[in-house]
Amino acid sequence: MSLPVDSPTTPTTRAIEEETSDWEDMDPKYRRWTFPVEAEGAVLTPEEVMKRQMRQFGATGEEYDYITFEGQAKLLVRRVRRVLAHLHVTLGHISNDRLHRMLSLAGASGDLLAGARRLRCQVCCMVRPPTSKPQVSYLKPTNFNQQVSGDVFFVWDINNVKYAVVHYIDELTDYHVGAVGLDPTSDWAAEALCRCWYDVFGPPDVLITDGGSEFKGAVDRLNDLFAVQHDLIPDQAKWRLGHAERHGAIVKIMLMKVIMELRIGNMEDMKTALTSCIWPPRTG
Repeated sequence: MSLPVDSPTTPTTRAIEEETSDWEDMDPKYRRWTFPVEAEGAVLTPEEVMKRQMRQFGATGEEYDYITFEGQAKLLVRRVRRVLAHLHVTLGHISNDRLHRMLSLAGASGDLLAGARRLRCQVCCMVRPPTSKPQVSYLKPTNFNQQVSGDVFFVWDINNVKYAVVHYIDELTDYHVGAVGLDPTSDWAAEALCRCWYDVFGPPDVLITDGGSEFKGAVDRLNDLFAVQHDLIPDQAKWRLGHAERHGAIVKIMLMKVIMELRIGNMEDMKTALTSCIWPPRTG
């Protein structure tokens, strides 16, 4: 029953009675309660403003509306969900695993145990510290020519002509070879691999490259002929090709400086410049 409004700016109160699934278990003094609401033509009360703002963000205005349940736990009765939310907050926002373990040791019902696993608290999600970086394992080779990595980069001469450089490096000793060309095709990359590495040291156990077109076709046929395992690195695991890319970046910087200093503008000079740049890193 609403109280009379004294003025347009005075909020009134009204009693609201809500039926719940556990109505019979509630204390009679909590079955009815009052809260201020907006009178027609009156100024909004702070409580009403807060409730409206919460509704805009999908909140219901209940005590634990920031706690939800996922999966099959959504089907649990309201009383069970409210008990789990109350325990989670009262115990200091403990993790789901700890809450489940405590309820299990206390002999809780199956519904409580199932809901404890699927509880999701927005407060916990907001204050959770960042997770640790994923730990990745890398088995460093123990012998020369066990794993060889390959990569391609590009440089330009003083005449703005583009050259492609393919290089291969041993994963254990950092021994480095390379070749330069104008057209980065698979035939060119396979010829450089066979002439600079397979003919000298024999085929490696594993060849590691990215999925570029220059490492397909003729390179695959060459590896099939020598029974070499070709490990193609996907875009999501570029760190596995970091060894070849780091050494390739060093060679590229050195080659660019040589091109500018010696004014290199033809293929023969470019081949010589590449040899001079690859030699120091592989012996250092």
